[in-house]
Amino acid sequence: MVRRCIIVRLSSYIPAESERDRITMLPLYFSVDVMMERVPLVNRWVSEQWRPAAVIPVGKLDTGTSPAKVGQALCVRDDAAGTLWRFPDWAIELHPSEAEGYFLNI
Repeated sequence: MVRRCIIVRLSSYIPAESERDRITMLPLYFSVDVMMERVPLVNRWVSEQWRPAAVIPVGKLDTGTSPAKVGQALCVRDDAAGTLWRFPDWAIELHPSEAEGYFLNI
């Protein structure tokens, strides 16, 4: 039995420099509302902790530039257990070239 090994030049599979430069990958922007929560603490150093409670998708925006308008913060809940604020009209910017990193961080 004879085994044969075929060696193919990799340069035939790698696109030329000019071809790689033509590919444009614009970022995607998604409009979201961010919910922030203030939780009171029993601690001698800090009296409260702020943490993100939720990110609510509002809609998909086009590629290109991020929206500059950010809405007014709204107090949703304010009681002894803490405070919940809603910050509307924020944008999440996703870059297609970072897709693998996004996947690995899930």
